[in-house]
Amino acid sequence: MFGEFPFKLHVLRISQLLILVSFASAVQAPASELDDVLSTFKKRYLSAQTLQLQFADQDLAALRGDLTLKRGNKFILDLGERSIICDGATIWNYQASQAKVVVDSYKPDINRMMPESIFLAFPSSGNFDLRRSTQSTGEQRYILSWTPNEGEEDAFYRLQRIKLLFAATTLELQEVEIFDGNVTRRWALQNIVIDAAVEDEEFSFEAPEGVRVIDLR
Repeated sequence: MFGEFPFKLHVLRISQLLILVSFASAVQAPASELDDVLSTFKKRYLSAQTLQLQFADQDLAALRGDLTLKRGNKFILDLGERSIICDGATIWNYQASQAKVVVDSYKPDINRMMPESIFLAFPSSGNFDLRRSTQSTGEQRYILSWTPNEGEEDAFYRLQRIKLLFAATTLELQEVEIFDGNVTRRWALQNIVIDAAVEDEEFSFEAPEGVRVIDLR
């Protein structure tokens, strides 16, 4: 999804199939509810300038971390022993355990999703569907789904399906699921902060002393 970004393709697993079964049993929400949820989602997230959150890959337990985004393809991805920082022009891939950082120019690619494309963007056209589900805990959730119009399968990074899971009472985004036609990937989200004050200078990296710098620019 992100090229060098460390979200790798995985085979659809049993846990994902169980999730899909639960989606299938969710109750269709009326059109007016769909309009309200879409409107709130767009106002809250798609108008944001910055976003901070914690994420966990639902199928690779070790892949979790913190993400800070700012429009202009600026982001900080902190995975503990590995950090990826981009200021919109340069991208640094720092691995503390190996004492090295790889530096390259950021190259926009319409076929490569970057963090901003997932959390601060959403298709404006296509087929939208809203369902309400009840968790085993009794919590109510909205499941907002998108699929492309026929003949427009390449319109949004060639994705074939997006599902967003919200808490029904607060519309807090809790999960993101995307399907590219081959593989489904899911991330659980928490501690989302919208429009926190994040200066541009934070999206830069200075190699610590003793760290080997591999410059590919």
